[in-house]
Amino acid sequence: MKISSATACLAAIGLAVMLGGCQGKDPFYAAAPDQVSKVLDRANLPMMVFGERAATAKHWRVNAATTMWALQSDSRVELLRLSATTIAEGKGTRIHYDVLPPESSIRDQVAQGLKENGAYRDLYRSALAEQIDAKLTNREFAIQNIAVEAARVTLGALPNIRESMDNAEKEYQRRQQRDIDRVYANEK
Repeated sequence: MKISSATACLAAIGLAVMLGGCQGKDPFYAAAPDQVSKVLDRANLPMMVFGERAATAKHWRVNAATTMWALQSDSRVELLRLSATTIAEGKGTRIHYDVLPPESSIRDQVAQGLKENGAYRDLYRSALAEQIDAKLTNREFAIQNIAVEAARVTLGALPNIRESMDNAEKEYQRRQQRDIDRVYANEK
């Protein structure tokens, strides 16, 4: 049975919408805020999501409750900020994650992009939350735990992917025709 790309897209969208309701509030850990903060201070951003920028991200403590990471360009211009804030709750700690525009010349542009494209914001927030959860629970980062957010980004990019594929096909056809025309021209 052949499944059309439109059917596959609709199925993926349905899955993402269905799973979207599974997101909960800020995660809770049965550890004191100062213990959680120590883990935050040692955590790096996951390279699986942020690529090489994770290795060069600026990392600092804003105050007793908040840790900040800033992705930077090669010329050290801030591109994006991520934060984790601990909130004492009973005998444990909740962690609130946020994705913020940078403190740089592109602040307004990034803020608008995050507003218009919540899927990326959700992916980045989920990736940071997964990285911290992995550290706090002593396990490896699990990409499947951010699969829904990654799927949303992919679904949002499908029109651009399709356009790129169409353009590549047109360029291939143009080159093929040019080569055929050249062969026929040389035979005359």
